[in-house]
Amino acid sequence: RKQDVAAAAADKNKTTLDASEVDAAAAAAETETKDSKNVATFHGSSKQDYQGRSWHLCPRELTGRPDVSQSYPPKRWVRSYAGHSKGVSRIDLFPETGHLLLSASMDKTCKIWDVAKGRQLMTYAGHQQAVKDAAFSPDGSLFASVSFDKQIKVWDVERGT
Repeated sequence: RKQDVAAAAADKNKTTLDASEVDAAAAAAETETKDSKNVATFHGSSKQDYQGRSWHLCPRELTGRPDVSQSYPPKRWVRSYAGHSKGVSRIDLFPETGHLLLSASMDKTCKIWDVAKGRQLMTYAGHQQAVKDAAFSPDGSLFASVSFDKQIKVWDVERGT
């Protein structure tokens, strides 16, 4: 990233830049993209597991389909997910496995949670007003969010773009 910024700045000025100028230009470019675009923040410890699989893929122990032949009413509270600063307007489970939970909130963000551990994995911010609804694509690689700012945004789950 720094090399790209240095090359672009050198092309504009037709000079070479020293390391501190490259760092400053890279920081300015990163701030500029965060201010003008959508921002996704990863909250986990690593974006890949020890075998190099992406954080959003289903763990191998959950790859079998659950038996849903019978349904039972809930008997007890299992877990709360705290992290939004305002009310949640919609939740959606990851297709097929349900190992991740997507929440859309009135605080203008969407978050993805690890259902089994109850921890927040990723926050997606980019709407100017409250998010009304969000849903995963059938393969789980994307999700769409719709907001009161009259925008629909399609997000890449893994990269946050």
